[in-house]
Amino acid sequence: MSTQRVWALYGESLLKHAPGSVFFLADGEEAKSLTAAEALWKSWAKAGLHRGHLVIAFGGGALLDAAGFCASTYMRGLEFWYIPSSLLAMVDAAVGGKTGLNLGTLKNYIGTFHSAQHVLICPVFLKSLGSEELLSGWGEILKHALIQGEPLWSQTARWPASEAEWSSLLAQNSSLKQQIVDSDFRESGKRKVLNAGHSVGHGLESLYRELGQSLPHGVAVAHGLAIETLVAYRMNVISREQGQAITTRIDQFFSRLSWDHSHTLRLFSLLNQDKKNDSQGWQFSLARQIGDVGYNDLVSPNTLSWALTQYLNLPG
Repeated sequence: MSTQRVWALYGESLLKHAPGSVFFLADGEEAKSLTAAEALWKSWAKAGLHRGHLVIAFGGGALLDAAGFCASTYMRGLEFWYIPSSLLAMVDAAVGGKTGLNLGTLKNYIGTFHSAQHVLICPVFLKSLGSEELLSGWGEILKHALIQGEPLWSQTARWPASEAEWSSLLAQNSSLKQQIVDSDFRESGKRKVLNAGHSVGHGLESLYRELGQSLPHGVAVAHGLAIETLVAYRMNVISREQGQAITTRIDQFFSRLSWDHSHTLRLFSLLNQDKKNDSQGWQFSLARQIGDVGYNDLVSPNTLSWALTQYLNLPG
């Protein structure tokens, strides 16, 4: 299964190697709705899919999230493989065993922990991506580099210059994420470091969707990292020098977002619905320094308000 856009580029070649029935989901976040999932399940039932069938999901991160969820729940689980076609999908959705649908504007509220049996990553697909799609993947790569530190952090100071450099970078990102996931598959502890940038990032994604604007996931994560680094500085978790190194790296690739101050309260409301929260309040995963990210950091509205004001007002 795929999206119409990705299939038009590569579908004919894929069918030569993996013949079968083809099913489509919408592009982007439209694929991750209950309505889209129900339509796909009905199509599978009509086509006679059963537990002996294999689902191959070929597309971007949203497509993989939705296809993995549908496959992991249809008849209580079909085997599925991933072929990610976008940079974001290669470094994020394809690895880790999280599937998901959105609940309205709420990101990934419905999902399962269920890994693809095989993931095939091919850097040649990057040649068909536009700059916005590459930037979305780059946001997640920066997050992984922040978690690992060196040598990955230094490698993200510039874009890879060749397919070989891309292959090396993708392999390092996949390896890092897989090691973390293997140590804590159901996210009860260490795996939470992968949520760095995501508390604010998911809130920004939802806010922009409500405003009728597009904010790709990895771009939202990058800005979430910048804002959460300001939060960490305000909480004396990270030094000024280390915090500035992180925000400078993000500003090197991403233009600052802006929104009306009146929307900040709505952003807070969306953060209140973040599934990572607990009874104490907002739980962030904050950087202590490059190469050291913590988790379960309790953040107050006043602290986040200060960080948002700094982010909106400082030149970038």
